[in-house]
Amino acid sequence: GRSLLVVDGHERSRSMIRDLATLWRMSARAARTGREARQMLEEAADRGQAFDIIIMDRDLADQSAFKLGAALSQDERFARPLMVMVTSSGFRGDASKARKAGFVGYLPKPISADTLLETLQRITASRETTAELVTMHSLEERRSNPRKVLVADDNAMNRRIAQLMLEKGGHLVTSVLNGEDAVRAVEDTDFDLVLMDVQMPVMDGLEATRHIRMLGNARKAKTPILAVTANALEGDEAACLEVGMSGYLTKPIDSASLLAAVEQHGRRPQTQPSPTG
Repeated sequence: GRSLLVVDGHERSRSMIRDLATLWRMSARAARTGREARQMLEEAADRGQAFDIIIMDRDLADQSAFKLGAALSQDERFARPLMVMVTSSGFRGDASKARKAGFVGYLPKPISADTLLETLQRITASRETTAELVTMHSLEERRSNPRKVLVADDNAMNRRIAQLMLEKGGHLVTSVLNGEDAVRAVEDTDFDLVLMDVQMPVMDGLEATRHIRMLGNARKAKTPILAVTANALEGDEAACLEVGMSGYLTKPIDSASLLAAVEQHGRRPQTQPSPTG
């Protein structure tokens, strides 16, 4: 549902990113030069449909991508788009310059589909909170330090789909069948996030959340919990927040939304202390 503009003088790279974005149900357009990009941005802004994301090649033929990015990030008409710089010929200090110019990501070409998707998920999930530039180094660091996620759902197919999506995103997944088992799992294991189906047998998601919030271990009691429900009825979200849930997801959940929710709500895994010799 987000809109993306790719600015790249290389047709193959430009087309690949635009096609992937379209595949991921984004509204995608492409420009060959900075001047063409600015014209598209102004037209979109005039229609009240400013682009959400811009992926820009470092080496534009007609102007400096750094200067263009800085100008776009400071112009209120463009509603502060999330900008990612890509380059096949980066130089020392470029990442820092990109950050100062308003870019939130800096990636080398060729960029793989998995890396591009992970970057988009990360920058959209962290828009209001992140101060870190998304780079290959930060992505690899994240992959090596995955979140531990508990999925509580009585439907086997739903559990399997959620597990596949989360594992593909590099996370570690445990699944249970009902709220009672979810409470026991949280007591036994330090999870970074719980995906809690609201309607389950034995103990529903709301009651399970109440039990978790009353655990004696303060860290476990504060485990982030996202409600998951197939029926988004009026008052449901308020009921979930009232018992202490962190957020609300409606089925069917797509991979991008799920991974973005994990990035936004899941707490950072605790790093293990280095052994002393």
